[in-house]
Order: sequence, then C-alpha cells, then structure tokens
Amino acid sequence: MTSSVSRMLHWHAVYKISTVSSPTHELSSENDGYEMAQNKFSTNKRLSLLMSNMKPEDETALRSILLNKLNKFETLSTGSEVISVDSFLDQKPSQIYYNTIFHTLSNANDPIKSNANDFQVLLNCYFLVSFMVGTESGFELFQKDLDDYCNSLLLSLEKYMESIDVSEYLTLLDEWYDSKVCFIERCLQYFSKDLALLLCASFCSISVTIDPKISDCVKKDIQKFLECSSLSLLFDEMNVQNSKHLLSLNESQVLHVSLNSEDNSYSIVQGNITYTTPFAFNWIRSLEEMKFKNPIKMRQLIENYKVKIIQDINSFHRLINQAENDYYALYKAYIFIASSGNAYVIMKNARLQNCINNETNIKHLLNVLEQFIEKMGGFDAISSLKGEPLL
Repeated sequence: MTSSVSRMLHWHAVYKISTVSSPTHELSSENDGYEMAQNKFSTNKRLSLLMSNMKPEDETALRSILLNKLNKFETLSTGSEVISVDSFLDQKPSQIYYNTIFHTLSNANDPIKSNANDFQVLLNCYFLVSFMVGTESGFELFQKDLDDYCNSLLLSLEKYMESIDVSEYLTLLDEWYDSKVCFIERCLQYFSKDLALLLCASFCSISVTIDPKISDCVKKDIQKFLECSSLSLLFDEMNVQNSKHLLSLNESQVLHVSLNSEDNSYSIVQGNITYTTPFAFNWIRSLEEMKFKNPIKMRQLIENYKVKIIQDINSFHRLINQAENDYYALYKAYIFIASSGNAYVIMKNARLQNCINNETNIKHLLNVLEQFIEKMGGFDAISSLKGEPLL
C-alpha cells in the first residue's frame, strides 16, 4: 500500500511457539520424618523467530519480554494484549502488541509427507505475532484491528509449516502500520474539511454508500474511519426489533462518497436533511492543526471527542427526564444543546435511544423541542461552539 502519510517508529516480529519440559527437584516430607527429592517437570515456552524487521539486539530483548509473559501461565492460550515498556526500542517509551494465534495444520496436502495410504496427521501449532510502536499510550485503541490482521496471516504461516521460506509469504507484514494505523490521516487527505460530514454520519448511524469505482484501499480506509468514530456502543443492548426501528429512522438519510474522474479526487454528496455541526468541524480543525501528524494521537483525539459527546448526550437525557415534571427543564435542555455546538448529533442520538426504550412521554418532549428548534431557524441556526479543541 503506497501512502504519503507521516510515519512514526514501528516494528514487527513473528514467532513459532514451542514448549520445552525441564525437570525440577522438590523436597517432600514423608511420615518417618525424612525428606525425599521428587522429580517434577515444568513446562517453558520457546520462541523461534520466523520474521522481523528489528535489529538483532532489539529482537532478543523483545523475545525476553514476551517469554516472561508467556511463562507466567502453565498452558498456552490464544488472545492478544498491549503492554507498555518504559525504555525499550531506541531507549524510548514503547507499546507492544502481541497476539498468540492457534492453527491446526494437516499433512494431507503435502505430497512428500503423505500418500494415499497414510493417515492424515494433524499438527496443532501456536504462533505469536508482535507489533511495536514508539509511543507511551494509545496503541490499545487499535487492538481489535490488529487482531483481525493477525488472523489474516494464518494462511501465510501454514506455508511456513510446509518448509517454504516464510519471508515470501509474510511480506504483508510490511504493510501492517500503513494498513491498520494510518487510515485517519489518509481520510483527512481524501476529504479535508468535508471529513466532518462523514464524522457526523458516523455519530448518528447514518448510512454511507461508496462509489464502486473507488479503490478497495480507499474504501477500507473510509470504513475503518466510520467504525472508529461510531457511537454504536451506546446501543449495544438493542434487540433485532429495535434495529429495525433504527433503520427506519435513518432510511431517508444517506451520504454518498463519489470519485471525480477528471482529477481522481473524492467528494461527499450530502443528503437533503443530513447535517454537520460546528463540533465536528472543530474536530477536523484539531486534526489539521496537529504539528506532527501522529496517527495514534489522531485516534486518541477521536476517542476524546466521543467521550465528550457521550457526556453531553447523558446530560441532555437527564434534562429531558426532568422535563417530564418540570417544563422549565425542557428550556434548559434547549439552551444546553444550542450552546454545545453539536445539537443535531445530540438530538439524533436521543431519538435513537428513544426508539430503543420506546418511552412515549420522552418522544413527545423531543418532538416539542425539535419543533421549537425549527421555529428558531433549525439546527444550523442555533448551533454555536464554545470551548477549546480537545487536544
């Protein structure tokens, strides 16, 4: 994947995990008072390097860290973790992602090791994939994306078990950083300030369609951006029926990303009643004004803004609930969202939540408030932005 985005220090390493049993001697007391030595076996793990872009001394240090982690447990288990190291690569704070993945291999397709009369032999193999970046925090935000990426490597690792040079099949590893970490900066390059439209669409669960002529790499970047900025976790308890309500609420709102054939640029076609907000434009400005385009800091900035939105949505919900018994609280709810710079997003998510909870009184209050907003000139007219960028 070619990319013009800025790059921070990053490394990768892939290992095959094997276990080694070594005898230990423990003393046990017998009934007659004498102590006898008993032989027991402890199981340690061994890491065999398959591929790395690290200097030998750094890879040795990494292997020691990973073995200490693995040997804390008697048995191997799959899964990933992100750990922080105060002084590691280049004597700087770093974060290490590592993932133990499991694969069952068969010799059935190997013409050298099997024939028609042989029984199929299954090999249970564990591999460890590790990625590192020179940062103090934030790498954990990419853990799910990296988990998916590691699972995509299993086919290449199977080739290794067939005694073929693994480097031929793991060239994909050279792209992990650009592919899974740098997508936010590329989206900013694609759309500039119009990225605020995609941001609001993601905040409000609005459908986004992408021109089929757009390359797969760009489509994946857009999809990852929409996923990482989504507030869908607010609605993680909804059932299938409520999902239908959400779709019904948004069916008339669609954003379309198109390709301009003349200059190969991208544009966003805005729906008739789809808004953006000063809050979203402030977020884009914060990204553009970053002195150094650090992709992990960019992802952290997204999370900071999501936290602020969730806090505002919760505050708005409390005011609306109070308005059931105190009509003045409804006016305070109006003042709150009008001064938030994010009125449309807050109202939209309040309606989505109401679809899930199906509270008639709350729905009526939201209708009254939205009618008042329309009389005041609509969401764009009432929006104002206060406060500094959430850096």
